[in-house]
Amino acid sequence: MADGGLDLTPEQMRELGYAAVDAVVEHLTTLRDGPTFTAPPPDLAERILEPPPEQGSDPVQLLGWLRSEVLAAGVRNHHPGMFAFIPVAPTFPGVVADMLAAGMNVFAGSFQSGPGASVIELEVLGWFRELLGLAPSADGVIASGGSTANLVGLAVARDRRPEGGAARVAYTTSEAHSSVGRALRLLGMDRVHEVEVDERFGMRPDALSAAMAADAAAGLVPWCVIAAAGTTNTGAVDDLPALRRVADEHGAWIHVDGAYGGFLALTDRGRAAMPGLELADTLVLDAHKSLYCPLLAGIVFARDGAELERTFTVRPAYLKDMDRYGGVNFADRGIELSRPFRALKVWLTVKTFGLREIRAALDRSLDLALLAARLIEESPRLELVTGPSLGVVNFRSAAGVAVERMMAEVVSAGAYISATTVRGERTARICALGHRSDEAALRSVVEAAAAAN
Repeated sequence: MADGGLDLTPEQMRELGYAAVDAVVEHLTTLRDGPTFTAPPPDLAERILEPPPEQGSDPVQLLGWLRSEVLAAGVRNHHPGMFAFIPVAPTFPGVVADMLAAGMNVFAGSFQSGPGASVIELEVLGWFRELLGLAPSADGVIASGGSTANLVGLAVARDRRPEGGAARVAYTTSEAHSSVGRALRLLGMDRVHEVEVDERFGMRPDALSAAMAADAAAGLVPWCVIAAAGTTNTGAVDDLPALRRVADEHGAWIHVDGAYGGFLALTDRGRAAMPGLELADTLVLDAHKSLYCPLLAGIVFARDGAELERTFTVRPAYLKDMDRYGGVNFADRGIELSRPFRALKVWLTVKTFGLREIRAALDRSLDLALLAARLIEESPRLELVTGPSLGVVNFRSAAGVAVERMMAEVVSAGAYISATTVRGERTARICALGHRSDEAALRSVVEAAAAAN
């Protein structure tokens, strides 16, 4: 360690930095050699927890301890065999971008503190505004993740549609992400009407129309339709043009949660599967899911970008000078004042690989979901329940074998799937999204699930 103080010597910093990079490179290049999931040892807490030290330790040695004790167990979201939940499979340039942003300690809340960061974030948002066909007036902010982005978008909806006060009603379905309900609760929007879904788990426009009419007749105010562009459970996509027409009849806002599926619209098939993204008043995307960036990189767009700043801008005495140099202060577009340079990982990922490679990876995921559905339908031991919708497939045992048993077989094979509930039935679920996943990995999952029967 350096002699006193909190700075390391240049040599010590390089030694630690090289050790960290070597650890990440070794981890990424040997992923296929290990399992997707490693169960935590029963004494994990006992092995990790200790009193705070009075004396420091060699950080390179601490890295080795972290790898063996803290980071060895759990799910590797970026493993080729990861088909559970929503895989998060970042590329190495995104990892380096996060290291650079943290090392340079960029404050990306104000233009004054991080002018370059502000311009890069505007550029990234502009790319996706154009690529997804959003309105020229649309603008956004990169938040911590889809959950925070949903909170930000729904806060805009609450403040921009204040008519009705406590009588305002939000409309969701049973397929809405858990963060939607949490955001509504935090915002004090307590009236939620769950709308029926169709056979593909999309919100029924006729049921929405009937629900809004009934609520209006009861003296309530239809306020916000919360639609989905790729649900977590089934990959369902709501009919956004139809829902927009119904919402307009009552002057209601449309908030679209595309955290999982939105960036799949960069592909021809994905775009065809979810027309109408540009019709959303607020739209959520997530670059750490379907754009291969590290955690965290949620994005929220407002069709009228100025609505974000109208909702969130505050200027206490200690922030009066934020506007001195002009530019965009991204703290005015969300709930964070102190915010890291998240746009850098998105920018460096797209600039390094280009949209062609990113689209190709997304298309491979869609192909894997098609293959999964076909293999399940061909298997006498398995039955397809839903899908493929975007990258999601749900299935069951033809012999009634418990989902947990099939999951255990998949884990034994070195891969990982998750379970969910569809129409009251416990099902096994595959989500193909990781760019390292391939046909061999997918086949091994289906074969292992079938072997449990």
